[in-house]
Amino acid sequence: QKMSTSVEEEKSKEDFYLEVSAREEKASQMLRALHKDLKAEKAEHENEVASLDETISKLRAEIDHIKSSTSADMKSLEETTRAQEDDDKAAFGSKKEQLTLQLATLKTELAETSKRNRDAEEQLRKRKIKNEGEVQAWISRYDSEVREKVNQIKAIRKEYDEEKRQLRWYEEYFDRVDKEQQLKSAEQRKLEEERAKEEAQKAMLNHAASMIQRIFRGRVARRELEKAKKGKKKKGKKGGKGKKKK
Repeated sequence: QKMSTSVEEEKSKEDFYLEVSAREEKASQMLRALHKDLKAEKAEHENEVASLDETISKLRAEIDHIKSSTSADMKSLEETTRAQEDDDKAAFGSKKEQLTLQLATLKTELAETSKRNRDAEEQLRKRKIKNEGEVQAWISRYDSEVREKVNQIKAIRKEYDEEKRQLRWYEEYFDRVDKEQQLKSAEQRKLEEERAKEEAQKAMLNHAASMIQRIFRGRVARRELEKAKKGKKKKGKKGGKGKKKK
C-alpha cells in the first residue's frame, strides 16, 4: 500500500510540474505576444510617423510652393496636420500605456506564479525527501525481513533435508527389518511346518506304538490265558487219578 501511495504521489507531482510548466509557458507566450504586439505597434507608429513626416515634408514643399498665394490654406493645413499628428501620438501613447500596464500586470502575475511555484516545488522537494527516506527505511526493513525469511527458509530446508535423510534411513532400516522379519517368518513357518511334520510323525509313531503294545498285550494275555487253561487241565487230571487210588 505504501508503494502504491508513493507511485500515486510521484504521478501527482509530475502532473503538478507539468501543469506549472504549462502555465509558465503560457505566460511566457503571452509576454512574448505582448512584446511582439508592442513592437508591431511601435513599428506601425514609426511607419505612420515616417509617413506623416513624409506627408508633412510633401505638404511643406507644396506649402512653400503655394505659400505666396494661399497662406490661409497653408495655416489650416498645418493645423490639420498637427492635430492629426497629435491625435496619432495621443492614441499611440494611450495604447502604449495600456500595453505597458498589461505587461506590468503580466510580469507581476508571472512573478507571483513563479514564487508560488517555487514554494510548491520546495514543499514537494521536502515531501519527496521525506517520502524517499520512508521508502528507503521501508526497503531496508523489507530487505531485512526478506533476509530473515531466507534464513528461516534455509533453516527449514536444512531441517527438512535432515528429516528427509532420517526418513530415508528409517525407510531403509525398516525395509531391512521387514526383509529380516519376512525371512524370520519364512524360517518360522518352515520350522513350524517341520515341527508339525515331526509332531505328525510322532503321533503316527505313538499310535503305531500303542497299536503294537495293544497287540503285544493281547498276545501276552492270550498266552497267559492259554497257559492258565492248560494248567487247570493238568490239575484236573492229577486229581482224578488220586481219587481212584483211595
